[in-house]
Amino acid sequence: SFMNIRSNQDKSLQHEQYNRVNKKFLRINS
Repeated sequence: SFMNIRSNQDKSLQHEQYNRVNKKFLRINS
């Protein structure tokens, strides 16, 4: 259960980082 919660947090963290990089990339591209 604890491991499951942790993996979910990791996924959301990766998602946030991905969004941040994506926004930077979009800003550079436009």
